[in-house]
Amino acid sequence: MKQLEGAVVLITGGNKGIGLQSALAFGQLGCRIYICGRDSHALECALDMLHKAGCTAFAIQTDVSDSEQCRTLIETIDQAERRLDILINNAGMSMRGTIESTEVSVIRRMIEINYLGACYLTHYSIPLIKRSQGSIIFISSLTALHGLPNVGPYGASKLALRNFAQSLQAELASAKVHVGIIHVGFTDFDEGKTLYAADGSLIALRRTKNHQTRQQVARSIVRCVMLRKREMTLTLLGRLAYGIYRFFPRLSDTLVCHLAKSKDIVGL
Repeated sequence: MKQLEGAVVLITGGNKGIGLQSALAFGQLGCRIYICGRDSHALECALDMLHKAGCTAFAIQTDVSDSEQCRTLIETIDQAERRLDILINNAGMSMRGTIESTEVSVIRRMIEINYLGACYLTHYSIPLIKRSQGSIIFISSLTALHGLPNVGPYGASKLALRNFAQSLQAELASAKVHVGIIHVGFTDFDEGKTLYAADGSLIALRRTKNHQTRQQVARSIVRCVMLRKREMTLTLLGRLAYGIYRFFPRLSDTLVCHLAKSKDIVGL
């Protein structure tokens, strides 16, 4: 895949999970990788893994919910590389709780991390991406396609992200910038992964069923960039669910009500 060799790629939340596997996938194709995250120790461990895999990679500690830190991150990459070809907006947090029981601070964090963080970085990176006619990718969720119980604020943040991406597709079409959004379903996860409980505390993510691996999602992200796909819904189950949402709304409403009792919905 020579067309990606030498490309400069920024992956938010690149210190673990889907982000780290995406960094490995792009790095092994010859890209220059920048990862960011809030956890300095996790960043160091991820960077060590990338270097051992033969990737050219750099790590910059960043809280994407802070607009000034996002601006500084893009400026740092611009000064070092004089270019940015691919932005992967992957950083995010999930939650569990009914809307009634969820503290407003948790609702705010969902918007700050999952939506505003991607908005900030995209805003600051657009001039560089325009120059390279590159790609801006948003990692979304099946919850962006239909509201699901017990993850309402999370799903709302992902729906906002989808709308934002669609607006960006129209605005940047004439500049030949590729904007893609990927809806991810049940994916395996790192040991120790946490999410917000309704009261704002962090709890361990527990799920008994997964339908794809982090590596499979990473390969889909690479494919989205290579083929300049506008929107992808991953896994057969995800595409089936989307079809039911669109063409059988009453049936989908009934199924979603049943999901209100399911613990497996947590962490989409």
